[in-house]
Amino acid sequence: MVIREFMKSVRQHYKFLIFVLIFFVIQGCGQDYNSNSNDTITFTQTIDTSTPEGAAIKVLQDQCFRCHGAWSAYANSAGWVASGYITPGNWDNSVLRNRLSNYGGDMPPAPSSGLSSDELTKLSTWVNAITP
Repeated sequence: MVIREFMKSVRQHYKFLIFVLIFFVIQGCGQDYNSNSNDTITFTQTIDTSTPEGAAIKVLQDQCFRCHGAWSAYANSAGWVASGYITPGNWDNSVLRNRLSNYGGDMPPAPSSGLSSDELTKLSTWVNAITP
């Protein structure tokens, strides 16, 4: 008897249940970040942080590579320029700046806090120092 009642309830509400399922699937597809791809890595390269490039790459390593593991392939300025994420000599027009400063993006996603002003300064100093 209990099973019959349960099945009757399911049949009466199946359209609603399908709608809810589709809603949650679609919600997960709208992300503009890579948090669910399971591509986290442990990045162990030693970086010379005494240069603008090294200081910036260290920020990216500490703050970004755990979710954006593929970015670790951009090991130097040339790699980042080739990726299209940075515009040499122009931090303000760089895709990376827009993503990290919440100008058109949301990185890092909640519940993480955004980058500190010191970290953003290291990145801007690096990008602005790259000659086009």
